[in-house]
Amino acid sequence: MSPQDNQDLVKPKLRGVLHLIGALIALPAVVALYRQSSDALSFASLIYSISLVGLLATSATYHVPDWSPKRRGLLRKIDHAMIFVLIGGSFLPFLVALGGKVFFVFPWLIALGTLVGVLRSLFMEVSSKAVRAASYGSLGLAGLLLIPSIYQHLGPQPLTLVLVGGAIYGLGATTYARKTPNLVKGIFEYHELFHLCVNIAAGLHFWAIWGVVSA
Repeated sequence: MSPQDNQDLVKPKLRGVLHLIGALIALPAVVALYRQSSDALSFASLIYSISLVGLLATSATYHVPDWSPKRRGLLRKIDHAMIFVLIGGSFLPFLVALGGKVFFVFPWLIALGTLVGVLRSLFMEVSSKAVRAASYGSLGLAGLLLIPSIYQHLGPQPLTLVLVGGAIYGLGATTYARKTPNLVKGIFEYHELFHLCVNIAAGLHFWAIWGVVSA
């Protein structure tokens, strides 16, 4: 573990708490989402739901308690791998809803990018926050290729929610990579701002996916 990731030497009081709250809110929300989903999109909704709750719960488990160095190192790898799982899972409802209206190789590229990201996080993880943020962003930015199809076939509302959510994810990733600003030292620092951005962006994407799977 690099010194920069050693809980910043003194762990802020809210480290992981926002994702714990997010997981508790997401759990009943995704149950409602699955029940609301059309038959054709129920499986995609289930996979997305697992990825969302899994990311938030894993992050909270990793960040909130004080773990031994060995266990913390393992949880850290899983936490970073789950970011790729959520990105891939968030694509799935849109890809299924659009069906043959997207370039046929695109879903395979997303699946491959997700798999590579997960394996790299588990077995070849780099220590640089900037490199990790760039790798998450690269997979997420592939969604820009879906803009015309989402607008034409799913409408402007889900597209707006996806784009605004993506921009907030980008803001969070930038904060994470730069390790600034530290708004309230020892309580709410750059990592907490990153988690807040993730919660807000995930909420907007959930709203977009709700409209897609229940149509």
